[in-house]
Amino acid sequence: MKKLNLPFELVTDRGGALAKAYQVGKKLFVLPGRVTFVIDRTGKIASVYDSANAKSHVPEALEVVKRLG
Repeated sequence: MKKLNLPFELVTDRGGALAKAYQVGKKLFVLPGRVTFVIDRTGKIASVYDSANAKSHVPEALEVVKRLG
C-alpha cells in the first residue's frame, strides 16, 4: 500500500464476499467479524488473528509478515 509505505497488500471486504468465503461470522449477530489473515506468497494462510480489538493482534501479525519476508 503506497500511502502507508507497506511492503504487502491490504484487502478490504466492502461487499462481504471475502468474509463469507473465509467463514468470518458476525459478532453479536450484527457487527462484522474482525479477522486478520496473513497469507504467504504461495497463497497459503500463514496465520489467523480473530479479535474485535485490532491493536491486540497487529504486532503479532506483522511479526509473521516479517518472518515470511
